[in-house]
Amino acid sequence: MELEEVTEVEKVTEVEEVTEMEEVTEVDEESFIISLGSNLAAYASALRAELAAPASYATTAEITQVSALRVRKKMSPDGVISTVGDVLCENIPTLTPYIRFCAAQLNAASFLQMKTQANAEFQEAVKRCQSSPAVKGMPLSAFMLKPMQRITRYPLLIEKIVQATPPEHPDNSNIKEALNKAVELCNQVNEGVRERENSDQLEWMQRNIKLDGLSQKLTFNALTNMMGSRKFIYCAPLVLSQLEVQGGQTEPTAFSLRIPASSSDERHEPQLSATIALRAPSQKDRDAWVSQIQKAIAAYAEAEKSWFFRQRSKIQAVDTSEPAGRILVVILEACDLAQSGEGSGDRVDPYCEVSMGSQINRTSVVIGNRNPKWNASMQFIVKDIEQDVLCLTVYGKDDFAPNAFLGRTEVRVSELKVKHTGGGPLLQKLRLHEVQSGELHLKMDLQLFNDRRIAGRRS
Repeated sequence: MELEEVTEVEKVTEVEEVTEMEEVTEVDEESFIISLGSNLAAYASALRAELAAPASYATTAEITQVSALRVRKKMSPDGVISTVGDVLCENIPTLTPYIRFCAAQLNAASFLQMKTQANAEFQEAVKRCQSSPAVKGMPLSAFMLKPMQRITRYPLLIEKIVQATPPEHPDNSNIKEALNKAVELCNQVNEGVRERENSDQLEWMQRNIKLDGLSQKLTFNALTNMMGSRKFIYCAPLVLSQLEVQGGQTEPTAFSLRIPASSSDERHEPQLSATIALRAPSQKDRDAWVSQIQKAIAAYAEAEKSWFFRQRSKIQAVDTSEPAGRILVVILEACDLAQSGEGSGDRVDPYCEVSMGSQINRTSVVIGNRNPKWNASMQFIVKDIEQDVLCLTVYGKDDFAPNAFLGRTEVRVSELKVKHTGGGPLLQKLRLHEVQSGELHLKMDLQLFNDRRIAGRRS
């Protein structure tokens, strides 16, 4: 009995520590965003006229505060959050503007020093901005360093949550994956800073390549959808998952890129079919181009394979204890989805991801429709009626960047049990949180394995 009491106290202490850390982090994040906004308003408006040309780098407007933790806190009993790993895994990939901002930091610092030394009016304007109460005396150079200092804190904060999470806790695998994602993001930021030449080439492409014909916004110096930071390997967007490259049959300097088509439902992602004929200055250059593109295609295939392997490993690592039941879910449709982000226009290519612990299912992608109809059926095994949470997140598919967040909602199994009277599937209309608009329609049928309906099917 004493051992049980001690264990219970330890669990309560762990929850209190993690909850306190979440509250501190949330307040800290809000103050960080407010501070950036104040500095940006004070400096940018005053100095814009002094700059020779508008900057093409990321601004704080691109660093959005996705507060999925607030959704979970709002929908959790007594506001106590017991799992955060899946939320972190979902949101860390959205921090890509840090990569582009930090990669430009050295150039920006050099430009600031040059401008300050060469232009007395600019120097005076900077001093006036620094005296503004909004910036609290922070110099412009320190303001430019703040995002870099922030991004390095995420692994440290998540590491503390990992240390406070017992191995048997349902959030253990997700929180460890979140730590890996945070470390990888820091590595990509550092790599972007080191590879200034690659970054400068990508910024040149951003300024000089016309991308008006693309249906989705393409930011060169940012994360790709699957391959991490974008590399300068060719001066046009390439869909590596479908690309074929081969040397010319008749001319030693010619080669071609072919994008084969495949059959698909018109509701799903469109399949492109094109062959681009190219000519290199020499046979050696042609062979080099073919080799580099083939390596990029192989790297994409390997990254995709590794991603599926990690997902399979997470599922296999799920608690093997006796299941308590199952939930049959049908994702019917969504209504009035928000726009997917800046530069996307009215186009949204939505899909819905549904997860419960390590179990993940997705609907198909519906092209260009803010009111998609999916009618997608899926099943989830219930392990713990009191702790399990069904998480539903809608994304906008993006070919050139991490998928856009279009809203999130949650259903606790314990609450579903109270609402479900056993008279068949329960139809629900759930508002999507942390976005301006959006509603998700679904049917759910909770079937406990001690229920007579299930027992009758087994006999």
